[in-house]
Amino acid sequence: MKTTKEMIEVMEAYEDGAKIQKGIRERYYAYDWRDEKYPEWNWGSYSYRIKLEECKFQVGDMVVMRDYSDRFVDKSNISEIQEISDDGIVTLKGILLVRTEEHSISFVNRRYVNFNDVLWYWEFKMSDGWHKSQTRMTKAEAVAFVGEDVEIAPLYGLGFRLPQ
Repeated sequence: MKTTKEMIEVMEAYEDGAKIQKGIRERYYAYDWRDEKYPEWNWGSYSYRIKLEECKFQVGDMVVMRDYSDRFVDKSNISEIQEISDDGIVTLKGILLVRTEEHSISFVNRRYVNFNDVLWYWEFKMSDGWHKSQTRMTKAEAVAFVGEDVEIAPLYGLGFRLPQ
């Protein structure tokens, strides 16, 4: 049960146009959240909340903080999305360092970008050795440039740029 202040915050958000969800208890402390277009505010039988933001990432996506744009980056700055909970918590696991972090969906959506969507300099392993790209590209652009059979690696030390 929410406090009176929390209930008022949810109802005022609804009045201001926020989308609301009604929680139907499935098991102890767990709810099946459903969109509620016209809430009846039966706080004794249901729980209500402001609809959580959708996560723009999927489990398994590799992400990097957008703050690292134009800075030295190494593998310790890259994380994998491990879990996106129904309560709006995203669990990130470092790909190099064995550490996990938990953040809200809105924090992750604001602060992180998909590793594959940012612009990196790349190295390509050709028959005569490794060659460096002359321009920054996304991973898909790098693969399209040299083909799927060529081994590629981002040059982390040169950092990345955000696409315009």
